[in-house]
Amino acid sequence: MPPINPLPDSSKRSEEKRIEALRVNDADAWRDFYLEVSRIFIPYALQRSSISEDDAYDVFQEAMIECSLKIKDGRFQFQGKPVTAYAFTICRYRWINFVKRQKPTDSYQEWSLEEDNPFLDDETESTPSSSQDWADPAHWWGDETVEADLQALQRAKDELSDTCRTLIECFYVEEKSLAECGIRLGIQEGSAKVKRFRCTQRFRELYLTYRKKE
Repeated sequence: MPPINPLPDSSKRSEEKRIEALRVNDADAWRDFYLEVSRIFIPYALQRSSISEDDAYDVFQEAMIECSLKIKDGRFQFQGKPVTAYAFTICRYRWINFVKRQKPTDSYQEWSLEEDNPFLDDETESTPSSSQDWADPAHWWGDETVEADLQALQRAKDELSDTCRTLIECFYVEEKSLAECGIRLGIQEGSAKVKRFRCTQRFRELYLTYRKKE
């Protein structure tokens, strides 16, 4: 794999401004970011496995929740690569885990994370064929839909109990083990596993409820 060329200074400054806008929850910045990553990831996942469009969308949503938490709390630190590449990596990890969990015998194409990251490719514009409807972001989300999604995600997160927020951030954002998260909450690993399932389900239910209201 050839070395990844660092971003030129002008692009670095632009990327730093973008990251700062995301951290302060700028709606336009999040909408553009959301669409840019989805435009690449959704067709990427569909082309490389038998995952359904609905499941690809769910994987994308969960990945963007994790990504947004890490950006906003400062765990993501700009290191010269586009923040979209960081988001794509999270999406890809979650896609691989989903395929392995749901269909252990299903095959999927796998390469090294950096080598197969379109956002690190000098020819990023050469995305999967836009002749397929699902490769066009307008087929998936218009501006109003993206805005409604972001608002529903934030409202769902805000309504979670402190315990659920702590557990979800510990496990999904900090990537701690269930045993470590259990210690933080003062419960056993088995109890943490059950609570993680319930909290995740609660988060999904709240998101879907608010999404339907928008």
